[in-house]
Amino acid sequence: MTNRSLRPMLSRVRCHRGSTVAAALLAALSLALVAAGAVVHVLNGSAHAVPITEWWITNAVSAIALGLPGGLIAARRPHNPIGWILVSVGVGHAATLATREYAVYALVHGWPAAAWAVWVGSWAWLDIGLLAVAFALFPAGSVGRSPARAAVVVLSLVAEAYVIFGNAAYPGPMFGDGPLRRLVNPLGWSAAGHFLDRIGYEAPAYALVGCTVAGVATMLGQLPRGAPALRRQVLVVAPAALLLCAEMAYEIDGSDRIASYSAPVVVALVSLAIAAAILRYGLYELDLVISRTLVYGILTAALAGAYLGTVALVNAFAGSGTVASVAGAILVAALFAPVRSTLQDVVDGALFGARSDPYAVMASLGAATSEQDVLPALAETVARTLKLPYVRIELERAGAPAAEVGTLRGEASILPVAFRSERLGTLALGRRTPSDSFTRAELRLFEDIARQVGVAAHAVLLTREVQHSRERLVTTREEERRRLRRDLHDGLGPTLAGLALQLGSARTLLRRDADTADALLAELVLETQTAIAEVRRLVYDLRPPALDELGLVGALRQHVNRFPGLDVEVRAPSDLPGLPAAVEVAAFRIATEAVTNAARHADARRCVVELSANGSLELSISDDGRGLPTTFAPGVGLTSMQERAAELGGACAFERAPLRGSVIRAKLPLELL
Repeated sequence: MTNRSLRPMLSRVRCHRGSTVAAALLAALSLALVAAGAVVHVLNGSAHAVPITEWWITNAVSAIALGLPGGLIAARRPHNPIGWILVSVGVGHAATLATREYAVYALVHGWPAAAWAVWVGSWAWLDIGLLAVAFALFPAGSVGRSPARAAVVVLSLVAEAYVIFGNAAYPGPMFGDGPLRRLVNPLGWSAAGHFLDRIGYEAPAYALVGCTVAGVATMLGQLPRGAPALRRQVLVVAPAALLLCAEMAYEIDGSDRIASYSAPVVVALVSLAIAAAILRYGLYELDLVISRTLVYGILTAALAGAYLGTVALVNAFAGSGTVASVAGAILVAALFAPVRSTLQDVVDGALFGARSDPYAVMASLGAATSEQDVLPALAETVARTLKLPYVRIELERAGAPAAEVGTLRGEASILPVAFRSERLGTLALGRRTPSDSFTRAELRLFEDIARQVGVAAHAVLLTREVQHSRERLVTTREEERRRLRRDLHDGLGPTLAGLALQLGSARTLLRRDADTADALLAELVLETQTAIAEVRRLVYDLRPPALDELGLVGALRQHVNRFPGLDVEVRAPSDLPGLPAAVEVAAFRIATEAVTNAARHADARRCVVELSANGSLELSISDDGRGLPTTFAPGVGLTSMQERAAELGGACAFERAPLRGSVIRAKLPLELL
């Protein structure tokens, strides 16, 4: 790698380190300012200190709850402006708290810049517009192609700038209690005061609230068409964002921000939810928290509406507040369980698919296995019911993915697919985001799904083997027919035609040349014997006649005598049951092929053919030859043995003998369908 190619990489590393340091310094600054404000508050004493009211608590909690998560986001995702927005708002709250405490201390002890300190604190805490921008940019940090989100960002920044300008430039006394009331704005501008009085504060303040609601709406608007990962991130922040909107709707007074004791809790929830969604929203079972928050938030709103509606209705007709309250309470108690259960099912379905209902997943898999393309249907069902971005089923015998759905982003979780301890392939499940991880409950469900996939994969492989077996049977049958046709057409047919012509000639010669006719008939006898031998060969290829004359054991003993240099022993029980014709032919062909291989290729001196019947016909051929090579690949003869056994539903295997030679074992069914 050259120095030129290293420069961009080193530049990015330095940029990332610089962003991390800057984010850490801003987060530390917010903590330091809160700590400094607390220390100065103690130094001011109870006579002069700013009272610990909701204003003090809101600024302290907001500084910490926004500064730390915002700094963490900015350090980990420096290109995402949301982290910088949060940490800057946290620093603003901390600065407001510290500067106001300093202003009190400066006035009491004669220190300078008290008015400037209050001036900084009068506008540094304004953050509603920046939170609206954060919601509009969430989660990637850009508005994308959405004009609505871009409009929210622009309007929020304009309204925020207007309010900050008003607090920073309005002449006269600044906001404050006690000794701070006599401090006037050091940058007061009379022209700005006339302009602000003419326009007023209410419209821009309500515009900020409207922009925040619009920012939350545009964030929620990504749910219908967003990817699964994006939907999960939005759903993490949605409950806290809706709580913030409700808080502003009840508490904002036109020129001030949220001023209640619940405000710091809501702000902390918003900040933590944003940090969790951007950095690691799958951590610590946040999905469960989201689910419960959505369910109980909607449930509370629905039951509250039912209660208030019932109370109003009963009051209108009965005029009794007690009766109305009791009726509303009874209705809420009756509706709680069924409404909660229904909401839980709807929310869980939207968040997790059917993950929370394993029975539904298994039922879907069972329905999928009835389709023609089993594995693709299974992959599609798993991806749809569990809302996974990627599912792949791969069989080891197939060499290529048997089914693949979706696009893989990052790593996938790989589970083995097996049937009765036989590994068949793998099931790959894509994570919803590269940093996401599956929960233990999900992994247990995936293991159950992998077992179901194993059963389906086994059935698919059996179906393929049956299809291949049928194809081989058809191919073998057609090849056999073609061989018979060739032998009959090219061999026996011309022979019989020649015999017919010669018989005609002999008949003609009998009248005028008996000696020549006699010689011709003698040749015809030899040719007829040759034709008979050819017919016997064809018949023998179809089914050895010795099987009908001597039985399987006798036919084998007769056949093995053809190898004079090989001592062959055929062992069989005396009570060997009657065998189907196809089983007899297969056993005979396998045994004779094995003995032929031992004599011609293995240089064996002794060979034992052993037959037994124990629920099936078991055939064993062992020899003392050279044995199977280390890198063994079945040839035509051994492959034909396996195919003959497989055609009948049996099996044939080859292995090395314990001491020397090789062993061929075949198992054939005694009963055929």
